[in-house]
Amino acid sequence: YYSVYDQAKLMENFIKQKRLKNLTVVGRSFGGGVALILALVQEKGIFKKKLIDRLILIDTMSYKQHLPSMMWLLKKPIIGYLGIHLLSSDTIAVEAYNYAFSNDKLIPKDSIEQSAKMIDLPDAKYAYKQTVDYIIPDDIAKVERGYKDIKIPTLIIWGRDDVSIPYQFGIRLNQDIPNSELLILNGVGHMPQEESPKKVLSAIEGFMVERR
Repeated sequence: YYSVYDQAKLMENFIKQKRLKNLTVVGRSFGGGVALILALVQEKGIFKKKLIDRLILIDTMSYKQHLPSMMWLLKKPIIGYLGIHLLSSDTIAVEAYNYAFSNDKLIPKDSIEQSAKMIDLPDAKYAYKQTVDYIIPDDIAKVERGYKDIKIPTLIIWGRDDVSIPYQFGIRLNQDIPNSELLILNGVGHMPQEESPKKVLSAIEGFMVERR
């Protein structure tokens, strides 16, 4: 239940159960990978009718890459298990935010507190570890080849200082998705929506108006 395919299926079921349509799907990081799979499923005609009108991808997992050091360690069978279960939720949250932000002074204290609370939920650490284990699908090369088939308007937002998924992947994604536009934010890391929320919101609002 932790691969991009599993999560995309859950999203598809939710969309159909709620009878949603004319959607703008927004995804960041792993969530952006899920959004890409949904878009590919639609382009292949698996949906009986068009459900997604627009796509917004923020620092998105999209290509085969070397995992950041923190995730690489978590994938190690013994080290990863011990690390995720022995470290406190506060420590995990702080380290994750320090890694994700370009300017650590901008990290919201309440965001760290909320993140730690989520990590403390039952089985949350197990889910975190499983997600890391399955974060890049085995058939990623096939997925990459499909990006050229995504025809819906797509906005790609990336932090230039992202050390988890470098901005060069955003440039590549912009080149591969025909109807896409790219915004790279200087001095911003892996979480533009928190590190530079006004610029991200302005870009999304402009895109929504322009692509109505």
